[in-house]
Amino acid sequence: LYDGGMSRAQASEGARLLDKAQAQLEQAREQVAEQVRAAWLGWQAGEARVAALQDGLKASAARLDATRTGRELGDRTLMDVLNAENDHARATLALAEARTGQMQQRLRLAALADRLDEPLMAKLSAALAPVPAAAPPAPPAADVPAATPARAPRKDRK
Repeated sequence: LYDGGMSRAQASEGARLLDKAQAQLEQAREQVAEQVRAAWLGWQAGEARVAALQDGLKASAARLDATRTGRELGDRTLMDVLNAENDHARATLALAEARTGQMQQRLRLAALADRLDEPLMAKLSAALAPVPAAAPPAPPAADVPAATPARAPRKDRK
């Protein structure tokens, strides 16, 4: 019987819908692949940043120790010590932020791979727990100089 081209139109429409669905699927695959690449690169960059910040934290602790020793000897001012402590606190904060960013990248990668589960969450939670880092040396018992310092403070310090 004659259907006025209806079956042909329906077949053509079905073919176009199939093409559209395949194109959407391919687009979604490309988007996921791009997101995985970006998360992976972020992870790698974060690893390097964390390593560099750990080295910076060690250097900051050494500077703080040297500044405190200089203060005890009369070479450094209290302001020098406070600046060194502030720098050490900034280094500690930057490292903590970098570690947190690393965990976020790890979570993104796991989510993209559909691998978010309890053991991974427990592992990441444990990794974010405070790490007993090389704590800065304790300050001297008193920041007030003794009545007769071993050496007078330098006059050229501001």
